[in-house]
Amino acid sequence: MIPVHAESLPIDLLIGADRAGQFIASRVRVLMGEDLIPEAAAYAAVCTAVLDSDPWTLAETGQVWSLRPDVMEEFLDAGWPRAVYVVMRSPGDNAMVTIEDEDVQRAKVPLAMLAAYQLDQWLWAR
Repeated sequence: MIPVHAESLPIDLLIGADRAGQFIASRVRVLMGEDLIPEAAAYAAVCTAVLDSDPWTLAETGQVWSLRPDVMEEFLDAGWPRAVYVVMRSPGDNAMVTIEDEDVQRAKVPLAMLAAYQLDQWLWAR
C-alpha cells in the first residue's frame, strides 16, 4: 500500500466538496461496474486510494503534480521534473499519461511515474 502523504492537499480543498463527491462517486461506479465490487467495498477502496494520493485513482487531465518532498532530491538528481502537468490520461490497464514539464516538454510516460509526485492543483476545477 502506498503511504499517506501528509503534505498532499485533500481533493475537496482542490476542487470543492461537490466536485470531490462527484469524482469519488464516479470512481466507485467504475469499480462496481467493471470489477463487480459491492458499493460499500468500492467506496472504501476509492476513499483509501484518494487519501493515499494514488495516481491510478486520482490522475486526470488538467492536474499539476509536484515531486513529493521525501523523494525530491533523489529524483531531481536523476533528472525528473519538479512538477508535471497532465495533458492527457490514456485509458486501459497499462495506463499512460502525457505530461508537460516546467520547460513545456511533452512526454508519454507510465501512470506509475506519478507515484513519486503529489497532486497539487486541478486546473479545470476552479
